[in-house]
Amino acid sequence: MARTKRLVNNEQGFTLIEIIAVLVLLGILAAVAVPKFIDMQDEAQLKAVQSVKMELAARANQYHAKYLLTKTGTEHSQDAAAWALEDIGEDFSMTGSGTAITIRPTSDPTVTYNLPFTIGTNTSAASFGTITKNP
Repeated sequence: MARTKRLVNNEQGFTLIEIIAVLVLLGILAAVAVPKFIDMQDEAQLKAVQSVKMELAARANQYHAKYLLTKTGTEHSQDAAAWALEDIGEDFSMTGSGTAITIRPTSDPTVTYNLPFTIGTNTSAASFGTITKNP
């Protein structure tokens, strides 16, 4: 019994200063990690939009190759409205007019990406320009 009482008296917890130091360190880690995480999300979304651009460019080349082989069809010279009808999956929606396509992520419809392009001709496939983000 005396031994048990002595063990209870010798037990010590964390001091208030130690707890405050841990909280300060956690706050610093959170202040550094959260902005990096947000930047990573934005970068991932831009990479996904760039993959949409590459998919559209591949389709433009395919349409142009089909035209060169068969000399039929009008798909090689699609305008922005026609390109916007392309099925690019559930993650994005597209609208188009003139020589620009607007891409909207379905996860955040307030953000838009503009994708200018040059309409294809009988001698060249449509080409796509640099993506710009509109906040």
